Amino acid sequence: MICVWFGHPLAAWLLLIMLAVGMFLVWFKYADADLPLVFLSKFGRPPGVLKGSVVWITGASSGIGESLSYELARAGAKLALSGTNMERLRAVKDKCIAMAKDTQVILVPFDLSDFGCHEHQLKSVVGHYGRVDVLVNNAGRGAIEQFEDFTYEDDKALFDVNVFGPVSLTRLTLKHSMQQQRRLHVVVNSSMAAMQGIRSSSVYAATKSALQGYFSSLRLQGRMTGAVDVTVVFPGPVLTPILGDVEKLKKRVDFRMMSSERCAQLIAVAMANKVGEAWICDNPVLMTFYFCQYLPN
Repeated sequence: MICVWFGHPLAAWLLLIMLAVGMFLVWFKYADADLPLVFLSKFGRPPGVLKGSVVWITGASSGIGESLSYELARAGAKLALSGTNMERLRAVKDKCIAMAKDTQVILVPFDLSDFGCHEHQLKSVVGHYGRVDVLVNNAGRGAIEQFEDFTYEDDKALFDVNVFGPVSLTRLTLKHSMQQQRRLHVVVNSSMAAMQGIRSSSVYAATKSALQGYFSSLRLQGRMTGAVDVTVVFPGPVLTPILGDVEKLKKRVDFRMMSSERCAQLIAVAMANKVGEAWICDNPVLMTFYFCQYLPN
């Protein structure tokens, strides 16, 4: 039909190419996530479908975890918030309740690298809510250091917080959900650093790559067993305390970074639609990672 309209097949192909280029340019200018997630943010299931779900968030006292707590409170989720700063956790809880009066929030403070306390913390959440529907492994620590200046102790400390802590907590929570014959949704906050190394952050990038390997494999297992869904989130540069003084970063006009609030909105969409992976980043950085992924050389 298009060929009839334009009288020649070449004209039809030219039109299709122009439309494709136009759509790409619009996405390049305005998109801040991968194409499926952008589509789902407009036409997919809203975060409101998580109303009544028990969501346990680690690293909830600041940054992405804090913003995600507010986003899910507005959605009506029942929250269990974890972190090491009890004062900050209380402030986040108060704000969640102020945003949504009916929101249920409990605080479960602990150090993720203290593996011995994980089972006790799980029992605290289950003792209050009876279950865990969604576990958000958000807690993590950054490290900027030259590769040769890191020690084994430095490596292990970062892996304990960023990798082995989330893996331990997930394993315990999944076992409990399986005993209850409930399906668990695990959300993991990785990083674009997992796909492309970052200068002077080799150990940090390695921890995020390890998360991707662990949880992408768990996703495949979950598809076979039906016991677990896994969403791995890959944020790009986001204004969070993990990068240092947020206010100073905001003043750097040459440093384009996403707000933690916007990142949390997109993570909530990814959670609501149970996507396998979510790439969350402003262009042109997002496009850079597309090239790194599909044209590695």
